Amino acid sequence: MQQYLIQSIYKIYLATLVGLCLIGCHENKARYAVRVKSGSFLNESIIINQILAKNEQKLIQKCINKHAKRNYTHSGNGFWYHIFENKNQENDSIFNKNDNYQYAQVGDTVTFVYDISDLNEKVIYTQKELDTITYKIDKEHLFFGLREGIKLLQKGQKAHFIFPSNQAYGVYGDEDRISSITPIQCNVKLLDLHRK
Repeated sequence: MQQYLIQSIYKIYLATLVGLCLIGCHENKARYAVRVKSGSFLNESIIINQILAKNEQKLIQKCINKHAKRNYTHSGNGFWYHIFENKNQENDSIFNKNDNYQYAQVGDTVTFVYDISDLNEKVIYTQKELDTITYKIDKEHLFFGLREGIKLLQKGQKAHFIFPSNQAYGVYGDEDRISSITPIQCNVKLLDLHRK
């Protein structure tokens, strides 16, 4: 009788252990709140950004039209620029048009001056306020448009850039004088270029 009792307890213990293992190994599926994705926020955001971009393009075109004598080029990065002719450049052998090494490349150090104004020609920062900048290409912080624009200049060249807000200081502005979503223009002169 005692052996029968031990076998019964053993069978109950074993059945309980197997049952617990089966329950413990079962993964509970997480229950998530049901969400209906209408896309309305995303769609509204796209529409607002398209309207802002169209308005900026109209302002930029107006600015370009003001300077009708200049030949502006649209960069592959989304900004416009005009490089002023340097009369000494024609006779200088370092300005060989087939030589890409005359332009700043990653790691090179450039020295330049620039100013910033809005598209109505109101000066935001003067060249004197910004001072002379020494910048290591793509290794230091500079707003996107200017960082890419510097690479289009040769030593001694001066250029006029028109940057849409997304190429300049974007949604936040510079948190000082440049407000959010403000297209800007810059006059830039590349003073020196040192190879890495």
